[in-house]
Amino acid sequence: MKELKRVSITIVLVLFISPLAAFANSNSSINNSNELYVSEMDVETNSIKNTIIKVLGKLLINVVGNKPLGNNPGRVVDHGHSYYVTHKNVKFNSGSIKTTVRKNLTTYGQDIIRAFMQKNQLFASKAFIHIYNGGRDPVRNRSVSSGQVVEYKIPGGYNSKYNNYYIHYGSSYSDNWYPRMWYIRSSEPCIPCLPTSSSNAEDSNLVMKDNQIYIKQTIISATDKTSRNEIDKFTMNDLFTEFYNVSTEELSNQTKTLSPGNDVIMVDRIMDLYYHEDDNYTELKFHSTYSDPEYHIIRFKGDLTNDYDAGELLKLKFKLVKTAKINGNTFVDLDYNLHVDKTGEFPKIDSFMK
Repeated sequence: MKELKRVSITIVLVLFISPLAAFANSNSSINNSNELYVSEMDVETNSIKNTIIKVLGKLLINVVGNKPLGNNPGRVVDHGHSYYVTHKNVKFNSGSIKTTVRKNLTTYGQDIIRAFMQKNQLFASKAFIHIYNGGRDPVRNRSVSSGQVVEYKIPGGYNSKYNNYYIHYGSSYSDNWYPRMWYIRSSEPCIPCLPTSSSNAEDSNLVMKDNQIYIKQTIISATDKTSRNEIDKFTMNDLFTEFYNVSTEELSNQTKTLSPGNDVIMVDRIMDLYYHEDDNYTELKFHSTYSDPEYHIIRFKGDLTNDYDAGELLKLKFKLVKTAKINGNTFVDLDYNLHVDKTGEFPKIDSFMK
């Protein structure tokens, strides 16, 4: 009887434990399934991200000849759900590069493109940005000034892949520009998606307001802090340096020593000048200590070749104007540039004669 009871108890225990073990194994299977599902999602997300970044990092294309610019890949700064892309200086209408360069993209539904161009010379003309879809149809086609954003949201389903979108950056003039853009994933909750308070110091000098990007000065030396007054005279190279951000090696929208409302007196010798008859403006060139731009230029309406000669000393007067104040930062520009931005035309030189 004792042996029979022992067998019965063993059978009961086995019957009781077996369902618990099965339930535990079932839970373990579910957990493993969930872990596998999350892992697959992560793999897909990382695959999309890697594809986007890889394409964003590719070379600009010279539209003439459809050839890559071997020395101008995209530099991509990864902010998690948005990617800031910069390219080195492009001098349009010089050498093999004519009016346009192309940036190829691989895009996904509901993602956002924010393209802009940043001037790399003090007195720049207008530029243009055209965004095309895979069918080579223009979806955005705009004339822009420095820092003006052109935005486009990719249609279609979330994470649906669309190849062959591309951007044309260009200028009809011999100007130096940086082609730049933000690519923003549709899951990004921040609509502006610019690091106005970013911990990434590389991009903390960018601020955006009303679809306009402003560049801050990030390092000002002790000698730069010495204030100037309006009777001080600048060469064209001095004026460029006044706006130049040494740490990022680009022009900013802030000056080192001047304040809004100051008169800016420019005195410099003309290196060369040329009249563009088709567009009725004269281009004046001045000495530069920078390789990009290799010389500074300014343009005025009409034919000035009978009024001025190379080697002649030219004296011009500009006004420094406040363009924006954002989070305590004041941004400025010269009245000449504001005239070109507003009218799309070069002014007469008489308006700036000292």
